[in-house]
Amino acid sequence: MNNRITYLLKSFFIVVLLLAPTSSFAQTAYSYADSRSDREAFRVHGVTDSFVQSLVKLGYSDLDADELIAFRIHGVSASYINSMKQLGMGRLSADDLISFRIHGVNGDFLAEMSDLGFDLDADDAVSFRIHGVTESFMRDMTKLGFSDLDADQLVSFRIHGVNADFVAEMEILGFNNLSADDLVAFRIHGVNAQFMDEMNDLGFKTLSPDQALGLRIYDVDLKYRDRMQRYGLTDFTPERLVAMKVLRVTERFIDNLKGETLDEDDIYDILEDRTGNDRIRRRNYDPNMWEAINGVLDDITKLN
Repeated sequence: MNNRITYLLKSFFIVVLLLAPTSSFAQTAYSYADSRSDREAFRVHGVTDSFVQSLVKLGYSDLDADELIAFRIHGVSASYINSMKQLGMGRLSADDLISFRIHGVNGDFLAEMSDLGFDLDADDAVSFRIHGVTESFMRDMTKLGFSDLDADQLVSFRIHGVNADFVAEMEILGFNNLSADDLVAFRIHGVNAQFMDEMNDLGFKTLSPDQALGLRIYDVDLKYRDRMQRYGLTDFTPERLVAMKVLRVTERFIDNLKGETLDEDDIYDILEDRTGNDRIRRRNYDPNMWEAINGVLDDITKLN
């Protein structure tokens, strides 16, 4: 009888051992797997019990299966996370960590940026790497006099192609000491050598940055000036040409205003009608543009 009981107990423990998980992998890593494909991916990419536990110890207990797999694929490890913490990055999100590894944000890069005076946050660090804001680029900008650019301005320079060659081209065209915002705006709107040649044809040998941008944004060219001339207008300063564009001056528009006397309320009404903006106020325009708009309207009312 005792032998039989002993045999049954041994059999019971053997069954228990056979049914128990063969490793803590099934208890820990598999608890994050929602499907059979997740479990297979865990095996393929090495999402192991020890890997998961190392992340949990660092506070990353809320990762999902896709994030754990991405961590393994891109090399986000406990040691990497610790290295980022030591560099002052704090607790990075899973997405930030994956982006860091994809785009090459590492200790050397962050230390290099820190030496240049930039203690980057996660978004700026990734943007710098994506757009190529490097030590050499920053030193080139410093040589050109742009030593106080912030992170957003540096990224804008790279996105829009503001570089040493472009700055030199603008200087040849007479634009010295352009601000960072002017340079970016010039690149966005296409103020370049070809455009400035067209402005020369209009008789504008020198332009301020604001004048050049206004003429470019409103697409003022020689054909437009000649058309306004045929309508009887004769005063063609940069501001007035832009004002004509703002007012969308046409022959019919001129005919309707000839001989009229306009007060400020009339000017507001005209601008609302021509721009589609029903909240026109004088403060919407800089003083030079407001003066130019008034001047164009005054010229039109005096036409025969």
